Amino acid sequence: MFGFQHLTVLMGFGLSLLVGAGFGWFLICGKAFWVENGVLLRGNPVTLILVLSIFIAKFTIFTWSGFHPELWLQTWFVLGVIAIFGIIAGISLGRLVYILRVIQMRITHQPCSV
Repeated sequence: MFGFQHLTVLMGFGLSLLVGAGFGWFLICGKAFWVENGVLLRGNPVTLILVLSIFIAKFTIFTWSGFHPELWLQTWFVLGVIAIFGIIAGISLGRLVYILRVIQMRITHQPCSV
C-alpha cells in the first residue's frame, strides 16, 4: 500500500509508537493513584487533546491526499503519516501501561515507583 517493504513500515511505526509511549508515560507519571475502589486519575486536558489531534490528523492527511493522491508515493509523506499515528497511539499506550502498573503494584502490595 505504501510502496515500501512491510518491515520498513513496521519499524517506523514501532519506533514512533515507542517514542509516543514514553511521552504518554511522562504525561501521566505521578498523576494516577490507587484509591479504595480503583485508580484515580485527576482530570487534565490530555484526553481531549489526543482525541482532537486524531481527528485533525486524519482529516488533514486524508483530505490533502484526496486532492493529491500521488502523495502516497512520496517517502516523506508516508513516513510522516506513520510517525503521526504511531506517536498518537503510543501516547495512549504509555498512559495505559502506567495505569496498569499502578494496578499491578496495588495487587502485589508494592509501592508504585517510576
